[in-house]
Order: sequence, then structure tokens, then C-alpha cells
Amino acid sequence: MALRKPPMHRVSCFAGRAAACLLALGTFVHTASAQGGSTSVIMSPEPLALEPVGLELEIPADASGFRADRGEVPTLEISPSLGHWYLVIQAPQRRVAAQGRAGAHLPVDDLTDQILENLRASYRVDQSDGTTMESRASVLAREKGLVVAGRPASRFYVTFPEGDRERVRMYTLVDAGAGQMVSFDLLCEFGDRAEARTAYLAVLASAQFSGNTEVAASRAIAIETTEALLGMLTSADYDRALALADGRWDRLSQPAETGLAMDDTERGYRWIRAWKGRKGEINPERSEESWSEDDRREGYLVRMDGRMAQRSATGQWTLIDTRVVCFMTFDRQHEAWTASTTFRQGDQRPVTNTEFGVRDGQEMKIARRGRTSNTLQPAVPPRGYVNQVEFYLLPQLLVGHAAEATYGVYAYAGGDTSVRYRQFELQPGSGGAIAWQLTTQLGEESRSISVYDGAGGFRGSDRGDGTRWTPSNRDELLGLWRRKGLPTSTR
Repeated sequence: MALRKPPMHRVSCFAGRAAACLLALGTFVHTASAQGGSTSVIMSPEPLALEPVGLELEIPADASGFRADRGEVPTLEISPSLGHWYLVIQAPQRRVAAQGRAGAHLPVDDLTDQILENLRASYRVDQSDGTTMESRASVLAREKGLVVAGRPASRFYVTFPEGDRERVRMYTLVDAGAGQMVSFDLLCEFGDRAEARTAYLAVLASAQFSGNTEVAASRAIAIETTEALLGMLTSADYDRALALADGRWDRLSQPAETGLAMDDTERGYRWIRAWKGRKGEINPERSEESWSEDDRREGYLVRMDGRMAQRSATGQWTLIDTRVVCFMTFDRQHEAWTASTTFRQGDQRPVTNTEFGVRDGQEMKIARRGRTSNTLQPAVPPRGYVNQVEFYLLPQLLVGHAAEATYGVYAYAGGDTSVRYRQFELQPGSGGAIAWQLTTQLGEESRSISVYDGAGGFRGSDRGDGTRWTPSNRDELLGLWRRKGLPTSTR
């Protein structure tokens, strides 16, 4: 069973999500020793930072991490998509002064001992005769004299009962210098302790106190800029964005040097529709008569149908057909979506993968069925998150407000395992029909530059792999594919 967060806390590319079109995340392998064993973990190339203490670190590629301060306490919250563990990193307070010694502070080992004793005391049971039973919290390990990111550190692992289950807490305290302490506090189910410990040690091994937090600081500003924009949006802004997106046909191709469309290499196309409607419309196969009360919720919907095609040297076609239908309520607090991706290769039997997702507030659940079936619970950040409907409409929303700036958002894309950070830079265009240029960045590996006219109409997009999206219409696009002998149906 996936570990739920404690209640006191609020986290071939076309097959993943053709609408955002093939945003790829590069990862690398990080070896974690952290004085606690050696293993390899695939880490995300997007570092996190806790700026007030100059802490930078990496997280596993299948995890999400967000800045989520608790009051005035700088805090990072990290959890994997499957929810097997939950890590909170905080810089809560200065070091505790050593009693009777002016200007002196407790060593990190002594302070960690105090924290451990307080934790164990919270699990002691007082009897009616005034005696106290032994703590129900058991110490699995106590490690002193450690070094994390070149700083003194101390650690303990404990197990404790919670209802009819047993949980494990992994706690490391690091002396960050200048009298500042940083805690790494992980919670997991007892059966998940090995997996959690591997990820925990990998995060600790990646930590560094460099003070180089420019990237994280710029990201925080970009998110604040987006939050300010979202707070200004009205229903009229969304209606305008829906109208601009609705009925759009886009062609994806590898441009030829001749500049002639017939010489281009066709890669795919997509058809986007957008409207106001009800939640039940995310599943086109269901009739309205079968809808529940929840299915009748009103809101905004976006649907994208797309195809990617590639022909082998032997003339065999590989086709990937994708359909995504997403919904959000007018207040942005609830969203739901369905996605299906069908793979066809030559005469082989088609294979279809489906995804069903729902989010209420900061709780997201995703079920996948197909070649592999699983259920995910990606973490949703408290700030900077945009739902899938908004992610489709974001270019029109940004251009509509004509505010030149760098914007940052957290968003989920079908096929991912977690919510990821995306950055958009809106700049004036070259003039004429090109009024605005929007540069989209996902990590260091995926970058595209899109252009829009003054009304927010899409004029084209150059992707990092040399392919280009261009606006089209149904008859023109399908006619071009047929003239080239490309498959436009599944028959």
C-alpha cells in the first residue's frame, strides 16, 4: 500500500503526451554511498535548493520536490510518484546553546541524541500506578561522526507503531555552519525501508552547501510571476484562450532545404478542441445517461487527437495515435483526464495503453492500464501548479496579457511519473505577423521556440530536434499526407 502524506501536510515521446509534444527529461545515474552502503539511483537533472542555507541537492528521477515553507521555516517536501516514502528537509532553527557556556553550541551528535530521546519519549506509555513503560519506538541504527556535504552530521533510524502498522523514520541532522542546522526527515512503511533508504542516501550524497542558488532563486521568481498572472485571470481570459485553441490543426514535419512542403519529411499532426462542458465528457465512449452527479460538474475541457508516423527502411509503418481529454472546474481546484495511446507496427496487433487521472486540491491519483498497469500518486506543489487544461491554454493566456517576463510552472504530462517544472520566456517577436515569441524549457534537454500573432494565434514552433510545428487545416493536412502516400486511417 502506498504511503500517504501525514495529514498535517498539504507533489518514443509522443506516446507520453502528444499535446505538449514530446517533452523529454534527461536523467543520469548517481551513486549513493553517504557512509551507509553503496548503490545507484537514477537522479533528475533538475536540482532543488533551500536558498536560506545555500543547500543544493538532487532527487530521484521518479520523485517530485517542491519548496513548501511551513510558517517561517524554509522547507522542501519530496516524494516519489508511487508514494513509498516522504522526505521533509528543513532549516528550522539555530543550534541549541550549550548550557552554562556562553557563545558555545551543542555538537551535532549531542543535539541529535536529544531529538532521538524526545522522539522515543513520545512513544512511552504512562501506567495508572505512575510507572512508565519502555518506549514503543525502537532504534534500528544510531550513526555518529558522519559527514554530509562536507559538514558534520549525525543520524538515526527508528521504527514505531502507528495503528496496526509499523513505520520507519530516517533522520539526519547536518551542521550547515554559521550556527544553522538542516534536518533530513524521511517517513516510510516498514516494508519499504530498503527502497526508501536507497533513495534517502542518494539525496544526502548529492547535497552540497555551495551558496550558489541563482538558478533556484530565478525559478522562485518565475513561479511568483506565474502565480501573480493566474491570480489576475478572469473567465473572459479563459473563454478567449478556449476560442483560440478550439479547432486547431497543426502539422509536425522535418523541413527540407528546398522549402517545399512536398519535400518535407512528415512526422505527425494534432487536432485540438476546447470548450465549456461537463466532467463526464472526458470519456467520449460513455453516454450522458450513465453519468454520475460528479460527472455533471461544469468546467473547461480540452481534447487533443494526434498521430505520429515513422517508416522503416523496409517500408513498414509505425504509428502512434494519441487522444487526451482533460477537464478542470472553474475554480481550478479539481481536474480529471483520460488518455489513450495506440501503437501500430506493420501487421502486428495494435497495443493500447490508457491513463485515467484525477486531482482534488493537492491530492492526485493516476491509474494506468495496458502493457503495464500501475497506480501513481504524484506530489502536487502548494504553489506554481497548473492543471492540464491550463497547460494547453497557457501560451494563449500569456500572450493575451502581453506581459514580457519569465514564467515558471509545475505541471503533469501524461506518461510522466511526477509533476515537473517547466519554464516559459515571453518576448516580443520580430514584428509583422509575429508579435510574440515564447521559449519553453523542460530541464536541459527539451527546448522549443513558438511564435504567435498579436491576437494570440499560433504561427509555428521550432523544436530542439530540428522538427517544426506549423498551423494547418484538416483538408490541407490530410490531403498532403495522402499525396505523399502516408497513412491517414487505421484500416
